[in-house]
Amino acid sequence: MEQEELISPTMRFLSSSTLGSKKLQVTYRYGPCSPIGHGRKVPNSTEVFSQDKIRVDSINRKTSNLYHNQDSKLTVPVDSTGFSMYVVTVGFGTPKRDYTLIFDTGSDTTWMQCQPCPEPNCYKQDEQMFDPSQSTSYHNGSCKSSYSNAYDQVYRDGTHSKGFLGCDTLTLDSDVITNFEFGCGQENSKGFGAAAGMLGLGRGERSLISQTASKFGQSFSYCLPTPQNPNSGYLLFGKHAKSSSFSLKFTPLLQNPADNLSLYFVELVDITVGTKRLNVSPLLFSSPGTVVDSGTAITQLPQPVYLALRSAFRESMSKYKYPLAPSPVKMLDTCYDLSQYQKVTYPNIFFHFGGGTDVSLDQSGIMSIHKSSFCLAFAAKEKTSDYTIIGSTQQQALNVFYDLKGGKIGFGTTGSTLGSKKLQVTYRYGPCSPIGHGRKVPNLAKIFSQDKSRVDSINGKTSNLYHTQDSRLMVPVHNSTGSSTYVVTVGFGTPKHNYTLIFDTGSDTTWMQCKPCPKPNCYKQDEQMFDPSQSTSYHNGSCKSNHGSTYDAKYGDGSYSKGFLGCDTVTLDTDVISNFVFGCGRENSDGFGAAAGILGLGRGELSLISQTASKFGKSFGYCLPTPQNPNSGYLLFGKHAKSSSSSLKFTPLQNPAKYPSFYFVKLVDITVGTKRLNMSPLLSSSPGTVVDSGTIITRLPQPVYVALRSAFQKSMSKYPLAPRVEILDTCYDLSQYQKVTYPNILFHFEGGTDVSLDQSGIMSGNKSSFCLAFAAKDMTSDFTIIGSTQQQALNVFYDLKGGKIGFGTKGCHN
Repeated sequence: MEQEELISPTMRFLSSSTLGSKKLQVTYRYGPCSPIGHGRKVPNSTEVFSQDKIRVDSINRKTSNLYHNQDSKLTVPVDSTGFSMYVVTVGFGTPKRDYTLIFDTGSDTTWMQCQPCPEPNCYKQDEQMFDPSQSTSYHNGSCKSSYSNAYDQVYRDGTHSKGFLGCDTLTLDSDVITNFEFGCGQENSKGFGAAAGMLGLGRGERSLISQTASKFGQSFSYCLPTPQNPNSGYLLFGKHAKSSSFSLKFTPLLQNPADNLSLYFVELVDITVGTKRLNVSPLLFSSPGTVVDSGTAITQLPQPVYLALRSAFRESMSKYKYPLAPSPVKMLDTCYDLSQYQKVTYPNIFFHFGGGTDVSLDQSGIMSIHKSSFCLAFAAKEKTSDYTIIGSTQQQALNVFYDLKGGKIGFGTTGSTLGSKKLQVTYRYGPCSPIGHGRKVPNLAKIFSQDKSRVDSINGKTSNLYHTQDSRLMVPVHNSTGSSTYVVTVGFGTPKHNYTLIFDTGSDTTWMQCKPCPKPNCYKQDEQMFDPSQSTSYHNGSCKSNHGSTYDAKYGDGSYSKGFLGCDTVTLDTDVISNFVFGCGRENSDGFGAAAGILGLGRGELSLISQTASKFGKSFGYCLPTPQNPNSGYLLFGKHAKSSSSSLKFTPLQNPAKYPSFYFVKLVDITVGTKRLNMSPLLSSSPGTVVDSGTIITRLPQPVYVALRSAFQKSMSKYPLAPRVEILDTCYDLSQYQKVTYPNILFHFEGGTDVSLDQSGIMSGNKSSFCLAFAAKDMTSDFTIIGSTQQQALNVFYDLKGGKIGFGTKGCHN
C-alpha cells in the first residue's frame, strides 16, 4: 500500500494525530501552542485593550449595520476582530489543506485569503494561502442562489476583507461538509495577525452553525484555554458537543432583537463576590441585554454593577493587606502587586443566570496578569445603552455549550481538560511544552548520542536490578533520560502544586528535585522546586517498610539523582493518590533539561503503575504527539484508558523474570509497502523486543534492518539521495517536491496483530533531508527496541493484569 502526503512549507510530514473525532483544538492566538505567529510580537496591554474597546463599540453599534445587498455585493460590517484572540485549524478543499482561522462567536461569515493575491492586497500569513484552482471541489459564487457573488467585510478597527464568495468542502476533524459557503479574500488589510482568515460561529444565516444545521443540529461547544494551560482548549459540534452536556447548568438563550440576529443573548440577573451577593436589579443587565462573546476580552458590566463588584472585591482583598499596584491600562482600575507572594487568596465570583443557573468562574477569569500587576478583570460599560458583554477572560476553562434548537446555553465548571483522567503529553522541547521555552533545542548529534546511551543502558541492564544496601535503594533506572523527549504535568502535595516530569516507561522510580537544594547540587528547573515542608500530607521515608530511606538513581548517560525517599499525595488530573512513594532529589546532575524530575511508568515494584494497582488495575494508555500536532498527546489510567480499547489490536506481553521493569512483546515480521520481509526466524531468535517511550529510533537486528532499508530504498528510487544524518543512513532531499509518495510500514506481532505505523513514524525530517527513521542494533545480543518515533500517533494501551498490550491506529483521539 502506497501512502501519499503533502509536505508542508516547513518540510514536515502531516500527521493524523488529532484531538478526537469532531474536536478541534482552540489555542490562544499568540500562545506557545498556536500554530501561527511564532516569533511575532505579542500585543502589549495598551494594544490589547484598545482593540477590545473597538470590539465592544462594534457590538454596541451593530444594530444599525445589518447585512444588505447593494450592486451584487454583500456588505458585512461585522465586528472588530483585532482582539479575537483564539484560533482553530480546519481543512478546506479537495485534497484537504489545513488553515488556521480566528475563532469568533460574534461573526457569521467565514472567509480566507485566496490566491492569487499579491502584496499589498493581502497581508502575510504563516500558512500557504488557499488556492481555489488547486481544489477539485471548489466553485465560484454562493452555494445559494439567493446570495450575491461578492462580499465586503468592514471592521470597526478599520480592517477589512473584500473578495468573492466561493463554495467548497470544509473538513472539521473527521467531518466533511460539502457546499460550504465562504469568502475568498482578494483585498485584505493587516490586523488579522498571521491567521488565514475568520471562522464565523454567530447565529446568523451565513454562519458555520447555520450552514451545518442539518448535520450538527445547530449545537456546538467550546472551552477557551487559560494562559497557564494553553493547549487545553477545544471546539466541538453536534452530538459530540452534546455528549458532555450532562455536567452543564443551562440558562435560556433569549430571542435576539430583530435588529441583531447574530449575537448570543442570555439573562444575567446577579453576581456574587466571595460570600457576598450584590443584589443588584436584574433590569440593569436586561436593558438592552447581555451578550456572550468569544472575541471581547474583558466582561463589560453596567456601571452600578461594576462599582458594587469592585467594592466587594476590594473589601475581600483588604483582609490580606496586599499592596496596590498602578493600573497598566485605564480600563482596569483595581490592581495589586503580588510579586512577593507564594500564595494569594482572593474571592470566587459567581454569575447568576435566568433559570436558577449559578456559574462559578475559573480563577483565571477573575484576575488578569500584566507583568507584576494582578488586576480585577472586569470593566464598566461606557453607556447605559450598551450591551452587558460576558467576555472571553471570564469564559476561560468553562465548558460552554450552545443548543440553538433547544434555545439554551450551558456552562460547565469542570475545566478545560482533554478528558477526565487524561494527562497531556507534550514533546519536551516543543511549542506546547510547559517547560524549556527559550532553551536551546539539542542538535541531532546530541539527540542521537543520548539515544545511544539509552539503548546501551537498556542492553546493559541485566546486572543492575533493584537491591537495598545500607538502607539505600540503588536504582540504576535503566535509561538515559536525556533522550526521553516527552513530558507530563502532575500534581504533588497538599495543597497541590503542578510539576512537569519526564514521561518514561523504562523507569520505575518517580523522583523530583526537592528544597532545600542549592546550586550546584541541583540543576535549574523552570517550575518552582517542590518544598516538602509546605505540604501537609508529606512525610519522610518510604510509605512501605520494605524499601530503604534513600535512593541513588544512575542513568546510562552519566546523569544521576540522589536523595531520600518521601511519601506524599500525587494528583493525576482529578484522581488523588495518597501515600505515593517517590524520590526527593537533593543531588541531581544536569541532563534532565528544565523538567522537575522523572515519572516512572515501568512495570517494577516502585513504578506509578504498580503503586496505583488497586485504583487503576495496572492499566494505562498513551498517545505520543507528532511534531506537526504537538498538543495532541495524552496519558490515561484505569477505566479511562480501557474505554478506548475497543478499537485496539492486542498482542501478549512477555514477562521475562530477569527483566521485571520493561515491557516485552514478540515482533514476528515487518512489511514495507506490499513487501513482507519474512524475517520471523531472525526476530524470534533475538533476546526480546522492548516497547520503550524513551528510545527515539527503533533498533532492529542487522539483517532485518538491511532488508527493511532495501525494500524502502527500492520504493523511493525516484527521489534524490541526501547525506546520512548521524545514525540514519537512508536520507532523501525532498526540498523540491510538493508531494511525496513513500511506503507504509507494518509491524506484525504475535497473535496475528498487524500495526500500521503513522506516517510520522516512518521518516524523520531535518531541513531538506528526510531519513528513514530506523537503525540497526549494535550487537546481536542487544534487545530489539520499538522507539517513540514509531509509536507517534498510535494509541498504546497496557493491560498488565490481562497480560497484553494494544495498539490503535486512529491517531491521538479522545
